[in-house]
Amino acid sequence: MTVNAVHAGVDGCSAGGREGFVRHPPRPVSRAVQQAGLTDAYRVVHPDPVTKPGTTWSPVYPRHNGSTGVPEPRDRIDFVQSAGRVQATSSEAVVLGTPTAVPSHQDNLWSSDHAAVTTRFRF
Repeated sequence: MTVNAVHAGVDGCSAGGREGFVRHPPRPVSRAVQQAGLTDAYRVVHPDPVTKPGTTWSPVYPRHNGSTGVPEPRDRIDFVQSAGRVQATSSEAVVLGTPTAVPSHQDNLWSSDHAAVTTRFRF
């Protein structure tokens, strides 16, 4: 069984890269999602959060308050969940282009402050 590791505080985030693997606060929603029978598709495909963190926050906010605050933690906060007999065959955090940070982000090809999560399933 694949576990949604986020609520256990092990699906890490770090401030400024992977060198400081940090435990984040408990997330009760991920526990409720798992208890409802859903599985984190990204962790099925990439079980090790150190080698494949799947960071989705944020391609354009390297610092809190845009560009002036403390470093913003790189974190995985967007998920694709599955249930039943489907099998995730690939899953990636995706950003198009190389986004420029706020406040110079107006011409970015990628317009969101989150990366997308794309997942393919075998039914």
